[in-house]
Amino acid sequence: MSRVSLLKVVSYDWLQISEISLYKACISWAETQLKKLQVESPTEHAIREQLGEVFYKIRFPSMSVEKFAQLSGHSDILTCAEKASIYYYIGTKDHENITLSFDWRNRYNEAMLTRFKTVVNSNWGCGNQQDAIQFKTDKGIILTAIGTYPIANNNGYYNNGHNIQNSFTLTIDVNKNAHPHHQNQRHQLLGHQSSHRVGGVPSVTLNATMFDNKNSVKVQLNETVEIKADVHYTIRMRHVNGNGCYSRYGQTDVPNDPVRAEDVTFWFYNAESSSTTTSSGQIPQLYYIVV
Repeated sequence: MSRVSLLKVVSYDWLQISEISLYKACISWAETQLKKLQVESPTEHAIREQLGEVFYKIRFPSMSVEKFAQLSGHSDILTCAEKASIYYYIGTKDHENITLSFDWRNRYNEAMLTRFKTVVNSNWGCGNQQDAIQFKTDKGIILTAIGTYPIANNNGYYNNGHNIQNSFTLTIDVNKNAHPHHQNQRHQLLGHQSSHRVGGVPSVTLNATMFDNKNSVKVQLNETVEIKADVHYTIRMRHVNGNGCYSRYGQTDVPNDPVRAEDVTFWFYNAESSSTTTSSGQIPQLYYIVV
């Protein structure tokens, strides 16, 4: 891409990437540009000049002291004065009494929406069945992950606390719906409509140790999904462990009310062919970034 395009990308607050990975990608871009100019072994000075303003959009002060030390310890691409000011900020978080050439803020702030008020320790059947929920928002967001409950071979897990499976596998699909019906009636089914997949996780294996004593765990999507305001999307989740599996599940007393979190309002709707509904079931959390 051009330097102008790269500058726009690295300036995004919501860019979901580690700053180390972003730095390496920018260095690679500069080296490629210099090779096009017949510079086969570019110096760090040449790389920085090639990056230009892009270099100042890398948020070195948001790194941990260990990551920054590994990056800068054997490189002179940053000046001694720049290194000193960045180390000072990382150690003190004081950005008012020092001149920083680089943005000190974290790249993005992931928020979490919780659908349910109560977690029920009961035998919610989940073997090979589909759980889905449909939703829309009043603002554009980037969907990054969902929450899921642990499962057991049988409902004895919820009696003695030890019968959880060693692992289980999920498939997750995020679909964008076209022409949803009954938008003014949250309790009605929004099914029998065309849709297309926009993201998810084809297969993920979760181990019992990931849950420990937590009610749910976060499952990262393979790629973040752009959610547009006032457009209906459906999250579909299937346990693929066969029959005889049981899970905890969530409940809420206000299934038809909108849910607000981090200045974003969510509306939930029942989805076609799903055991989960707006009042109870699976998919307890949605993780997202406000754009």
